[in-house]
Amino acid sequence: MKFTLMMTDDCNLRCSYCYEGGCKLKRYMNRETADKCIEFIKENLKEEEDDKRPLWITLHGGEPLMNFDIVKYIKKKLDSEITDRRIIYDMTTNGTIMSDEILNFIKNDLTEISISLDGTRESHDANRIFPDGSGSYDIVMKNIERLQKENIPIRCRMTFNQQNVYNMYESIESVSKLGFRYIATAVDTMSEWSDERIEEYKEQRMKLIDFQLENPELKLGVTNIRLLNVKRGDCFGGVCTFCIDTDGGIYPCTFSIGKKEYLIGNIYDEVPIDEDRLKEFTDENFRDFEECSGCTRKEYCVSVRCRIVNKLSTGSYSNIPYIACIDENMNFETTKRLLKARENGYVVPL
Repeated sequence: MKFTLMMTDDCNLRCSYCYEGGCKLKRYMNRETADKCIEFIKENLKEEEDDKRPLWITLHGGEPLMNFDIVKYIKKKLDSEITDRRIIYDMTTNGTIMSDEILNFIKNDLTEISISLDGTRESHDANRIFPDGSGSYDIVMKNIERLQKENIPIRCRMTFNQQNVYNMYESIESVSKLGFRYIATAVDTMSEWSDERIEEYKEQRMKLIDFQLENPELKLGVTNIRLLNVKRGDCFGGVCTFCIDTDGGIYPCTFSIGKKEYLIGNIYDEVPIDEDRLKEFTDENFRDFEECSGCTRKEYCVSVRCRIVNKLSTGSYSNIPYIACIDENMNFETTKRLLKARENGYVVPL
């Protein structure tokens, strides 16, 4: 089972593509809500008592490290109260907050840590800015260096939109030179893309195929054949994955957090999950996506699975953002070219 716990809605950055919106609320999870979260987690685990697969906990925000005391509290309490299975602790941070105590916590207490870094200074500072408009690149780089000195493995998360897609290749090349070996990329599906920028995105993706072949040790999300060809299945948000906000509201996924139309319950209620509300989403999620029935990528497409993202982007569960469709078709083209290169003797990560 997977639980995403919202440490705070607040953030010290104002990233242009943030799906949580530019107006940050100042809500922080407190100990009472953290305790109720842990109760909710334990009750759900009881219902799956024979399933001893790892429990996955994502500490989320806003910027989760702005509520570091509760981050520590939740980790300590979960470790003491759930002892029959492994717990994976995952966090994505913007990399701007890094005291010695936080560094030691990341090193000793987190299973996985991702830092949002959009490549070059130009690309990063075009979108990832402080409220006063200044870029965050320098402080993020300083903190990455501190983590690397402690030999802490870091995943890099990069987001591309119309403002920075033109140097996607350069950004990934730049980050790889910093020592990152796993680089996850995403396109901004929440905004419109011009035809010119879409063509630029296609060109950048093609250039990255050659970069992967020249650097087979790298794990790039956009050139990993296995990741590009995972059959997505149905979304189980609200069934075996839950997102809990700072006030105890329960949502199907991180994209829906804070949007009341997607609220499916509250951990403070005697019956936390509103089954009628949940059924509205499961009926949609388990519905065959007939709109894309003729597409060969239907089973692999993230947007066929992530109906809420479609609704947030286009206003309809059934309408896939055009850039997402382009992205999926690029995955297919990338796979074809990499498999052909493999036949010709290149080392291609599978």
